[in-house]
Amino acid sequence: MKLKSISLRTAMRARTELLPYPFLTAGQRVRITEGSLAGVEGIVVRVKSVPSLVLSISILQRSVLLEIDPSAVCGPTGSSNHQD
Repeated sequence: MKLKSISLRTAMRARTELLPYPFLTAGQRVRITEGSLAGVEGIVVRVKSVPSLVLSISILQRSVLLEIDPSAVCGPTGSSNHQD
């Protein structure tokens, strides 16, 4: 915990713009909010190191994997993905 707070303080002192970003974890159910797949729900399979994630979306008892920007998803009820 101490290392996390030191990292946050260091980032804030860097005088660079810090923007909120969705906090997503594997197993979390999300809904796509933007683009042609808006409204589709899926489960986060993994969060990659680049700004994308992989969702497993069940279609007719099958799954498909796709990469999507984390800012284009929210919780299935429209709730924020940020955790306190």
